Parts: sequence; C-alpha cells; structure tokens
Amino acid sequence: MAPEWYFTSTELENYMPIATRKKWDTGEVGMKLEVFAIAGCDPVNLLRTSKQKADWMKSLCLSQIELEK
Repeated sequence: MAPEWYFTSTELENYMPIATRKKWDTGEVGMKLEVFAIAGCDPVNLLRTSKQKADWMKSLCLSQIELEK
C-alpha cells in the first residue's frame, strides 16, 4: 500500500509551488524524502548554501523554544 502524503493546511500546500518556484507534487516530494531517509541521509543536506542550513537550524531552535513555552 502506497503512503498517503498530505499537509494539515491546504494553504501551505497551495503555497509550496510559489515558495519553490516549481511544480509541487506532495507525493513525489514525500517519496524522495522517504528514500533519502531510508538511505540514512539527512534532508538538511539538500539545502544548497550555508545560509540556508543556518536558517534551517535557526527555525529548529525557535520551534523548540516555542514548544517549551
């Protein structure tokens, strides 16, 4: 049985093609991330620049701070 990929927010799914400036297929992206994870890789490595990686880490830190409030 194939996995079901979805966003909890339809607004977010509608925003992703704009953010990526590409065609967005949730199932395809989910499948690629699943294969990447099975291979033991970290999706953060898909980020292209050091700034993108730093922004990603910053968002993780901010999310953790929000959870602890």
